[in-house]
Amino acid sequence: MLESFLSHLEEQAFGVRDFRRHVHRLDGQTASVSEHNHRIAVITGPPLPGPKGHVHRISGTTAKGKTHAHTHEIRGWTGPPNSNDANHTHSVDLKTLTTASHVHEVYGATSSFVANRSLAARLETRDGVLSQR
Repeated sequence: MLESFLSHLEEQAFGVRDFRRHVHRLDGQTASVSEHNHRIAVITGPPLPGPKGHVHRISGTTAKGKTHAHTHEIRGWTGPPNSNDANHTHSVDLKTLTTASHVHEVYGATSSFVANRSLAARLETRDGVLSQR
């Protein structure tokens, strides 16, 4: 009963159900350092109350590259949503943890709203969603 009521409130407020469980994809590449970069394909955690609405936890690992055999851990938070509807995205501006004596910047924006983690994992997104500075 409570779940049904909360879903109804979500649908009225945001135009979608499952807003409390929604996630975003973060696909792209890190900034280049030491003549290499890393591929990123991470799904955020669910929304948590934050400044100007909500934020999402980012946690994952970069891919290894053809010219380097190391990865970097990614830990941080998105910025607030760019709008208050289901099509919102979040800015991303963080650095990887240090590996092999260096870090990489990760910046750009997440994908728009995805209802849940399993759906986000099945979505195919193009490379380069992250903006280049």
